[in-house]
Amino acid sequence: VNASPSLTSTTVNDRILKYKLIDNIVSVVLPPDGVP
Repeated sequence: VNASPSLTSTTVNDRILKYKLIDNIVSVVLPPDGVP
């Protein structure tokens, strides 16, 4: 397990993957109405 993964992207596919990952994490953390 990488303890400090890089959030910088090196390729287009890497950028898409990381953008979707961050988007999914935010959607799990924030409730549907947007107010935590």
